[in-house]
Amino acid sequence: MVTPVQKHFRKEMQEWNRTGYDFGADSIYHSGKKQRNKRPWWTYSVAGILLFLLMFSTIPNKLYNDYIVNKHDRMFNYLQAHKDYTEKSDYILNGYLTQLSQNSPWGLVSLQKDKAALNMLLIESEKLKAPSAFNTHQQAFLETMEKKLFIITYLEILAKTNSGYNGELDQHINDLNVSRQLEQDRLISIFKAEDIGYTLQPDGTLMYHIKTYYPENSKYKQ
Repeated sequence: MVTPVQKHFRKEMQEWNRTGYDFGADSIYHSGKKQRNKRPWWTYSVAGILLFLLMFSTIPNKLYNDYIVNKHDRMFNYLQAHKDYTEKSDYILNGYLTQLSQNSPWGLVSLQKDKAALNMLLIESEKLKAPSAFNTHQQAFLETMEKKLFIITYLEILAKTNSGYNGELDQHINDLNVSRQLEQDRLISIFKAEDIGYTLQPDGTLMYHIKTYYPENSKYKQ
């Protein structure tokens, strides 16, 4: 049963609560219920979005670096090796074709030495890993290298047998030129398909532009 004193106490408490009086957390009259500091729901949403963007902002760059940049690097390395093998093999063969135009005799020892060097270049060319887009070009490239080796071997036979120059060599040279043209045509076709800028120089060589992520690191090669 509630006594008159308790009734009076409760009435005073109700009056204080209505006036906004704060007893404080340490008061013996504190209700014991703590008010939660409710944050707006949208603050959690914004925080989640920012965290998501932070976590995944590097993915596009990573995908670009792992795929596009590496793809272009493989193309560049292949074309550099192709250029190196082509120039070295042309240098070997052109020396003998120049002698031919000047009616100069061929030395058997030098022919055998250069034949071995050209054969080694062919072996290295066969081991060259071409990007999938350049498979057809590599086939034409290897055919061109084989024809160069065939001509050197043919000259070696002429030197061994002391045979004079005959018109049969002209046909082999023509076949080589056809292979060179096919190789270049396939390279141009690949450049177009892969969106690689190129320029055909007056001397017949190709100047190409491999794109990279940073423009200042673009690689321009022939």
